[in-house]
Amino acid sequence: MDPAWLWTALALCAIGAGCAQGLVTDAPDASYSDGSTHGGSVDAGGRASPDATSFDASASDDAGDDAGEASTSDDGGSADAAAEGAPPAPCVDGGLGGIGIPAGTIAAASGSYQSTPANTIDGSEGTCWNSGGYTGTLTLTLPGPQSIDGVRLSANAYPACSEPYTITGYLGGSPTVLANSVGRSVPSATTVLPDIVFAQGTYDRIDISVGQSSSWIVICEVALLTPGCM
Repeated sequence: MDPAWLWTALALCAIGAGCAQGLVTDAPDASYSDGSTHGGSVDAGGRASPDATSFDASASDDAGDDAGEASTSDDGGSADAAAEGAPPAPCVDGGLGGIGIPAGTIAAASGSYQSTPANTIDGSEGTCWNSGGYTGTLTLTLPGPQSIDGVRLSANAYPACSEPYTITGYLGGSPTVLANSVGRSVPSATTVLPDIVFAQGTYDRIDISVGQSSSWIVICEVALLTPGCM
């Protein structure tokens, strides 16, 4: 091999190595929005590339944590909003709606035939009170004052007929006639009758009196109504 050619090749290699070294220089640490810095270098095209070995993974973890916290906060906010916008619990009892009959109410009657007045507040339309006559009065003594504005009855009559209902409210022994001789057509099959409504008031006793009819008086279930619980 020609020694001159060898020396020329060595010289070219040395120059090439120096140029290659000069093409890649250390770049200043890149600044990130979280305030951290990551080492990097700039290639021959001037593009900065992060140094993978010095990348701080905590930035990614922190971002994930922040996202998780935001998600938790959002979920809580959604739950709160849902709770605030949720409809009130239904006011139902015995299938008749309204507020039903408050626990502790005592039922009594002017008379009974093979039945008991307690059947009218047991939550079942399958059990009824029979007055044993063509008139009758059912008395409900409540455990305490209750605001009401109507009464809903489930009843039957055999034969079917029209019956007049009078509702009287008491508070501390003082009576107030709330509805006087309101007529209702009562079929032979047990049926929920149209509501008997009146001005809102507070009472601790309710009398339901049924006037003269062509059938013995039968009431199967009673529910009290109040604003917002119809």
